[in-house]
Amino acid sequence: MNANFDLNAKPDMRLKIAIQKSGRLTDSSLDLLSRCGLKFSRGKDQLMCYGENMPLDVLFVRDDDIPDLVQEDVCDLGLVGLNVVEEKRLAFQPAASRRCSRRCSC
Repeated sequence: MNANFDLNAKPDMRLKIAIQKSGRLTDSSLDLLSRCGLKFSRGKDQLMCYGENMPLDVLFVRDDDIPDLVQEDVCDLGLVGLNVVEEKRLAFQPAASRRCSRRCSC
């Protein structure tokens, strides 16, 4: 990849990605970012790491917090499991809508 990135970009110009700090998706998320060409170094118990070759920061957080961080524009992107997506989707639906979708799916 021969792209020119401004590695000294202002903090608000850097892409922020939230991933699970520890759990079943952590290693596969980091592997995905590495395969996309991101170079970074992560120390033990580090809650954030900076892209060394791209204007991108990785935040390590609880998986349940990732959708909220994206919704509140703290992060631009979050990698979570389908279970977290479904839980958050159900939390935002009115109770009547949840009952209806359950009945319809039977």
